[in-house]
Amino acid sequence: MLGYCMGGTMAAIYSAISPERIQTLTLLAAPIDFSGKDTLLQVWTDRRYLDVDALLDATGNCPAAFLQTCFLAMRPVQNLVEKSIGFFEQLDDPRFISNHFAMERWVNDNIPIAGATFREFVQRFFQANELVRGEFSLGARRIDLREIRCPLLLLTADKDHLVSPASTLGIRPHVASEQIEALSIGAGHVGLVVSGKAHSSLWPTATRWLAARSSPRTVGRAVQSLDA
Repeated sequence: MLGYCMGGTMAAIYSAISPERIQTLTLLAAPIDFSGKDTLLQVWTDRRYLDVDALLDATGNCPAAFLQTCFLAMRPVQNLVEKSIGFFEQLDDPRFISNHFAMERWVNDNIPIAGATFREFVQRFFQANELVRGEFSLGARRIDLREIRCPLLLLTADKDHLVSPASTLGIRPHVASEQIEALSIGAGHVGLVVSGKAHSSLWPTATRWLAARSSPRTVGRAVQSLDA
């Protein structure tokens, strides 16, 4: 199972609920331990600054525009100035223009988050850090990360301003997995997925790690992806 960012947190929870169904777990810039203050998101979601109930009482769901504005405000100079300058400097490069608009469409293709989901994620993870404290429950079932026993692959980016590497790596002391591999590159949150560095070094290594721990049926697919 592969989980990216918020989906990675949910993948970890599912792996703890149904460990018998998970052969490997890969967490890609997934927030797990929310105890640090390494990113602005961890600061802004502090109870002193964010009243989640008041926000959702006014909006219902968490608006996509609200989230996108927060992401842009985390790096205003890079997002609102440097990116535009770089775009105009490369107007004569068709490949750059094509990649630029593809990336912008992907980055800005946001959807609202269901109010109840946003409330629980902020209050129980960002504000209370219940997952690694062993206090998070789904219904009547407490989620115990020690139920995760499968091989674990942790992928992080040194310059990630949304999810600090420490948050992802913080799962290590809380699981029972005997095989834990951590891979990192010098990139940002998005660069961890789409940068040239990720494609040339990170993903081939990660794919081989997964292939070595997968069934014969899935190994063939992984090898084909490396040869493509």
